[in-house]
Formats: sequence, C-alpha cells, structure tokens
Amino acid sequence: MEKCDIFDFMAKYVGMSVLHPGGFASTNRLLDSYNLDKDKEVLDIACGKATTSILIAKKFGCKVVGIDISPVLIEEAKKLAKRDKVDKLIDFQVADATHLPFNDNEFDASIAQAMLVLIDDKESVIREALRVINPSGLAGWIELT
Repeated sequence: MEKCDIFDFMAKYVGMSVLHPGGFASTNRLLDSYNLDKDKEVLDIACGKATTSILIAKKFGCKVVGIDISPVLIEEAKKLAKRDKVDKLIDFQVADATHLPFNDNEFDASIAQAMLVLIDDKESVIREALRVINPSGLAGWIELT
C-alpha cells in the first residue's frame, strides 16, 4: 500500500472523507444552531486540514481561526483554503488547545470535532474554549467519547 497520511488513508481506503462522528451532517447541524453570519468570528479547535474551517467560511462568509498542534496540518490547511478561495476569511495558527493564544471573549463560537479523545487534559481544553468565547457565544463539540 502506498504511503499516505491518516486523512488520505481514511478517505481513499475506508471511504471516510471526514474523521468525526456523524460526518458533515452533524457538523452542519451544530453550525446551523450557532446562527452565524458574516459579522461573526469562529474558532475551529484542532482544525486538521481545515475541512470545517473552509465549510464555515464558504457557508456563512464569516471569519474563522483554525488552530492545530501540528505544523504540517496547518500548512496543508493553508493550501486547501487558498485552493478553495477562502484564505482571506481564515487565519491558521499552530497552537495547543490546552493553552489557547487568544484573549478572553474573543470569539462568537468555537467548534471542535473528534479531538477530546486524543487529549489527556480534557478539562483544560474545555475551559480554554469557554474562556475565549464571548458571554453570548456558543462552544460545541462532536466527539468520539
């Protein structure tokens, strides 16, 4: 079998183009509950290759910040956002979800998918996500656990 990353392997050999539970249907249900518009800013925690960040930018026209701990995935995310012509709406950063480099109340919403299962300190991730969301904002997770 040729060498490929986990995302490519799952898409090509398993038939899963999205690695979180419920696929795009669950992502869209969660995002639709946020009442997003072009004036909102969303944090995509553990964005990977930016599938959800790109979806948010295209569907709602709002600003998105995607973070991931992997510099390789962030570089791939930047390329894919540029390919899909939404790179002006999305900022990508290498960051640790347990210590987010953002101010309190900076975002209108956050989304994280299939990432808590990979983190030992789940409480810090949740606390950080809530810290950076404004008081009327929403934080949502789609998880394997």
